[in-house]
Amino acid sequence: ETQKHLGKKVVTVHIYRPDSPHKEKHKNHNGPRISSLAKVNTIINLLENGVTIRRANKNDISAIARVNSDVFLGNKSDLKAATDWVACWYNAFPLYQYFVAETGGNKPEIVGYVGWQTHGGFLRPEPVIELEQIGADPAVQSLGVGPQLEDSIKDVIEWLKSVNDRIESHVYVVVWGYALNFN
Repeated sequence: ETQKHLGKKVVTVHIYRPDSPHKEKHKNHNGPRISSLAKVNTIINLLENGVTIRRANKNDISAIARVNSDVFLGNKSDLKAATDWVACWYNAFPLYQYFVAETGGNKPEIVGYVGWQTHGGFLRPEPVIELEQIGADPAVQSLGVGPQLEDSIKDVIEWLKSVNDRIESHVYVVVWGYALNFN
């Protein structure tokens, strides 16, 4: 267990060996749970420097795939499968749009992503955008990355408005999930 004091915020990080009997005992605590000292630097970097949400570029595919293979069952622990999956969706732009959460500081690192999918055509009078997937590195879960990623919907809506002059009243945003998708 380690603590980091950052101004008024104190974050306790529990570090466990994969075979630790204490891992189960503390599974419900509300701070990050990690099994690697290397991730402590990621957490500290995020807390000290925050994150920037930006539109993903082609160079981000491998980092998005890393988070995907760490978080979702579909590509669990298979980086090649996750990379193929992410590249497929990345190449579907503008139908599908990725945004990433990148830490600041000297060693920026992508710690999360969100994928937004447009349904029913780009020129629909009432367009539909779905939050298709959102994931954060397990080391930074519970540190506020997800809500910041969700705010990228504003950029997607602005983009859609720039290409669609038929919008009559509003844009539908669909967010749903199912429990069996997570590790």
